[in-house]
Amino acid sequence: MTLSHCSSVISVSRAVPPSPALLTTASSRPWRRWLAAHTPAAPLPSLETAEGFAAHRAWERALAAGRWSAVTWLEEYGGRGASVIERLLFEEEYYAAGAPGRVSQNGISLLAPTLFEHGSAEQRARILPPMARGETIWAQAWSEPESGSDLASLRSTARRADGGWRLSGQKTWSSRAAFADRAFGLFRSDPAADAPHRGLTYLMFALDAPGVTVRPIGRLDGKPAFAELFLDEVFVPDEDVIGEPGQGWRIAMGTAGNERGLTLRSPGRFTAAARRLVALWRERADEAGSEPGIEAAARRPWTCWAPTANCPMPPTTRTRPARGPTATPSPWRARSPRARTRSSAASSPSGCWACRRGAGEGDGSVAAAEAVRPVAGDEPIGRREGARMRFMLDQAQTDFGRTVDRMLGGADTPHAIRAWGRGEHAPGRAVWGRLANTGVTGLAVPEAYEGVGPLPVELGVAYVAAGRHAVPGPLAETAAAAVLLAALAEGGTARTGQVAEGWLPRIADGRAPVTLAAADGGPYALDADAADAVFAVAGEELWLAPGHGPVQPSFDPARRLARPLPGGELLARGPAVAAAAARAADWAAFATAALSLGTGLALVERTAAYVGQRIQFGRPIGSFQAVKHRLADALIGLEFARPLLYGAAVALASGSTGGALVSGPAGGALASGSTSDARAEVAAAKVATGAAAYAAARTALQLHGALGCTDEYDLSLWIRRARALRSAWGSPSVCRARVLAP
Repeated sequence: MTLSHCSSVISVSRAVPPSPALLTTASSRPWRRWLAAHTPAAPLPSLETAEGFAAHRAWERALAAGRWSAVTWLEEYGGRGASVIERLLFEEEYYAAGAPGRVSQNGISLLAPTLFEHGSAEQRARILPPMARGETIWAQAWSEPESGSDLASLRSTARRADGGWRLSGQKTWSSRAAFADRAFGLFRSDPAADAPHRGLTYLMFALDAPGVTVRPIGRLDGKPAFAELFLDEVFVPDEDVIGEPGQGWRIAMGTAGNERGLTLRSPGRFTAAARRLVALWRERADEAGSEPGIEAAARRPWTCWAPTANCPMPPTTRTRPARGPTATPSPWRARSPRARTRSSAASSPSGCWACRRGAGEGDGSVAAAEAVRPVAGDEPIGRREGARMRFMLDQAQTDFGRTVDRMLGGADTPHAIRAWGRGEHAPGRAVWGRLANTGVTGLAVPEAYEGVGPLPVELGVAYVAAGRHAVPGPLAETAAAAVLLAALAEGGTARTGQVAEGWLPRIADGRAPVTLAAADGGPYALDADAADAVFAVAGEELWLAPGHGPVQPSFDPARRLARPLPGGELLARGPAVAAAAARAADWAAFATAALSLGTGLALVERTAAYVGQRIQFGRPIGSFQAVKHRLADALIGLEFARPLLYGAAVALASGSTGGALVSGPAGGALASGSTSDARAEVAAAKVATGAAAYAAARTALQLHGALGCTDEYDLSLWIRRARALRSAWGSPSVCRARVLAP
């Protein structure tokens, strides 16, 4: 076992197989029993008071007594030798149990990784055990009155002395220093160095040493969260220098990286708070409902928590291959229904799934928990019973997405979009034909009707590519109509079976783009003038409209809206229509979310290319830090939304949906139904992808300047699309409400 494994730095590349001593079945995980027995019943006083600091120090000692204070460290340092995945599991349950915040964070999460990487064996043996036991609490000593973000300009000095160093200067905003025992920081040891970041040394020192004065800094609430440190010829022995003298900057950058990674290493701190806030909202919604700000604050955390729940996990355990046929490389290839289900719900044999118990249970489902199981124990690596599973695309799905993307890259979609906006559909129908040739139009159609679906994961992959190329046409509506007709045909009347047999094969092979109108949510159907059929849901009735009214202007000219004409052919009536329409609405919202994600990715890609060649002040504007940050923020938002999208796909594949998601293409509400996990998953994906794509559009508009406002420039096609998709099949406020629905 390497020293890097002992470090508290959580790095996927350093993940190791879980230790059998910790990762056992859910009911016998030892930390659950320990937390249940030892977590204080009431919150401790604030650690930013003397009383609270002492209480938190006592808690650290209790953790250390059970060897839970630093689980990834070697036993000789007070740890358990646990894997990084086990630490994530432990910390999630730690914070979910309401356990206290960690007063030892500066030491365990910042200094300890630095010692594992740069410290000596003597330093680790001397410093780490009392750190783990809570006997030594550490403060940071970085900032100075004239050196904040510009840390390299620091003035505090370290002067050579017999057997060590003499520290002089002032440190400020020192975290934990008001009550801590020791501190670590940078000092200038070579004033003659040829650059500000050179000649710096990384030292540790005691806060009660002669020459140290600690002055607490009170916040507005009076609590001393920080302190100033005044150092007057403070002696520090050589054994408290970390690394080589003069190399402090390089070592400190590693510590700073650990600090930036705290959120990634301990998502449980925030996910637990998000769950509690959502639960509190559900409990007190009536009394808080009149405050829009409170409602928005309650809705937002779920969409921040869900990506953490769905994000891919590294392979950490041996897996058994799925029973029965494995997923074939191409989603349009014929396969048995059981194999078809596995392609959406099971991973490749590499073990990228971290499944959760209870997902997809039932006689008719094939859950990921059935397809990929750990060899030992009755619960796969994951989180809590009854919660969602984490997802990663397998190689076949990834290759399929690349195929669709390359195929669309060969089409002149900007020309097709502009022609579509003028009512000239031939170029757009040609692009639609390309999608049909790769099997995309059959992904929502069951095999019994010459399709290859329903495959929501593959449909999401394909629609992300379609969004990147801004493919025109009622893509989401056609998929939703296929789901609607198939649901009505299953166990329905002879008439609904005939309707499905007449339309679904034509949808599957791309001959018949259709659209869907939700009469309860909005009067419009998208692209009715281009569709071969307009299906309209009115309460518990499904109609085949006889045509459509005048086309109305839209924010996105290529998304043409028209009212279905009244009357036509009544295809079905009764509660089954409302239930099928609810499922179709979920699929429409999911497909729209995939299109939004692709649209946002295209905006970032096009903007990155532009700022790389646009010269201002003699340099590409993409070289300026402010521009880099804007693009990075936009891309992070999109990547944050991606796991939500595929989490929703898995939920749809499980068939757990039970009610309408939200609305029609213009944004109203469809029929309501029973609440379901799938509906919340889809709603979270819809609001996250829509917001991320819209943010990417605003960034693209700003960084392109006047070009972004020019209709003749192709960027405008994606900017308009991002805004329109954000509200289609569910506005952000309606989707957040669905997320919070009990």
